[in-house]
Parts: sequence; C-alpha cells; structure tokens
Amino acid sequence: MKAGRPKIEINWLEVDEYLIAGVSGTHIADTLGICNETLYDRCKQEHKMNFSDYSAKKRQKGNSMLHYKQFKTAMNGNVSMLVWLGKQRLGQKEDPKSTEGFDGKLGEFLDYLKAMDKKRDGNKEDNNVTKNSESRSHRGDDKISP
Repeated sequence: MKAGRPKIEINWLEVDEYLIAGVSGTHIADTLGICNETLYDRCKQEHKMNFSDYSAKKRQKGNSMLHYKQFKTAMNGNVSMLVWLGKQRLGQKEDPKSTEGFDGKLGEFLDYLKAMDKKRDGNKEDNNVTKNSESRSHRGDDKISP
C-alpha cells in the first residue's frame, strides 16, 4: 500500500470546456483547486502530451467554433458582423485614405467628386439668393422707398 495523499480526480471534460473557452491553465488549476504542476503532470500522464500542446489543440477548437458562429451570424444578416468580418478577413476599410495602386485615376475621380460637391453646394447658395429675391419682388419688398 502506498503512503501519501490520495490522487486528485481531474474532470477532463470540464478542463476541455475551459480550454475551448480560452481560459489559461493557471486559471483552470485555480478553479479546480489544484496546483498548476498537478494539472500539467496529469496531462502528461493521462493524455500523453504536455499541457501546452493539449491546451493549444483545445483552444484551436474553440477558435474554430467561434469563427464559425460569427460567420453564421453574418450570413443571417447581422450587418455589424458582416462589416467586422469584411475588415478582418478581406482587409476592407470604411474610408480608404490611400489612392496608391490606382495609377492616380482613383485620386483624380475623388478630386472630381469633391469639385462637383463644391459646385453643387455653391449652386444651392446661388439658388437660395435668387429664390429669396424673387419672393421679395412678387411681394413688392424689393422696392426702395424714398
């Protein structure tokens, strides 16, 4: 008969859930009320691999599950998730600051659009002045009294 402390049982399904969720080994050991080294040593004994390899495998599973759920959420019409995934996976940007790689044509086009906006805004002001003076002349407000 062996003397010493009784062997602590580790619920590996619970450990796996924590690892899948991205919880560190230190936090898991603390939650289980055991020493880090106990968790690491038992992983080697029971799973025939060191804890860092074991945890990396489980974390990757969690990352894949999360990625899949985000994708499904986006495909179900969640606009925020569509935008976020577009930025993350496709490198999309909301407001491109650079016109590099467009042989200057994009820059020219953007300058053209800005000029059209200014011209349109200027025409709105001119139209407002014209409308105001037309309405005064219809009312007779534009006559100067002596």
